[in-house]
Amino acid sequence: MKKKTIILKRIAKNLAYFFPEHSDHFMCPTCLSPISLKLSHTISEAHITPKYSGGTLKTYLCTGCNSKFGAHQDKWLGEYLRLRASGRSLFSTTKQTGRFSVNDIAVSGQFREAEDGSLQFLIWNNKTSPDSLRQLDQISQTEPLSISAELPVLRKSRQVEVGLLTAAYLMWFKEMGYSWVFQRHLDKIRRQILNPDEVVIDQIAVANMEQEVARPWIGIIEIGTTALAAASIGHHIVLLPTFSTPDIAESVSSLRGQTIDTRRQILRYCDGHNFGQPFGIMYQDKAIVASDSFSGAKFKYVILRYDGVSEEPTIFYPMSEEEYQRMSKESNVSQINITPDTK
Repeated sequence: MKKKTIILKRIAKNLAYFFPEHSDHFMCPTCLSPISLKLSHTISEAHITPKYSGGTLKTYLCTGCNSKFGAHQDKWLGEYLRLRASGRSLFSTTKQTGRFSVNDIAVSGQFREAEDGSLQFLIWNNKTSPDSLRQLDQISQTEPLSISAELPVLRKSRQVEVGLLTAAYLMWFKEMGYSWVFQRHLDKIRRQILNPDEVVIDQIAVANMEQEVARPWIGIIEIGTTALAAASIGHHIVLLPTFSTPDIAESVSSLRGQTIDTRRQILRYCDGHNFGQPFGIMYQDKAIVASDSFSGAKFKYVILRYDGVSEEPTIFYPMSEEEYQRMSKESNVSQINITPDTK
């Protein structure tokens, strides 16, 4: 059996906990479109961090979402991460406009950063107007030259941030499956991901790490008295809302672009999208991940609680009302009712 088939069956099994009628379906984690596994050709393996920048993490999306991201946010995130990893300046970008100006004279050409750090510019005579070439010839003999060039990767900084948000969201899906996806407070994030050219979220919460990480991770970080979901990519950390804090704008407004070094709980769960039964996450007394489907759920799920000290969680098995009533009637069970003292 092909690897893709095996993984899609695992994802479908996880989806079936939430939607039994979709037991043989994949649901795109971004647009939430259900797709029969019989139409697996419309489901594609997708790089979470762009392959162009050396990214190796992968998940699955519908082909429509995968193509859209590749042409928009992934394109610019990949270029940005590649430049950061190379240690070179932004002038070593491969994505150029094909135009720059010399003493305010527009010309067509290309530039590059040489190995010694100097900048080299080539003017395409066949694509630059004769009048501009004559002006350049005149001033090159008498005036010092000043060159201005636009760097598209800087102009596309918003797309880079949307790319980081997309990668962070998909990293959580890769670890938790639909337990992560089916949370209503993530709707706004999905709308931003699906509409990268629009401003759905005014300020995407992206801060900096003190050191660049070799392997991206998801986890929980403390910001004051608040605990937030997070994903680390390169030297950036993307902060995401939680069940307890669905609106994080106030908590992170002062952190955008800043370097943070705070207590964190790094999480590793599912290899190969082998999600198993649904689960939620708590950090101390705060709910980090809790699917909307958990309320009144007819399926079994567990809650993993981290105390902020130990790396290992405590596992809780919530009991439904039906289970409680059934077990309370067992002959070997004694029942004690306690009225809480609220004074």
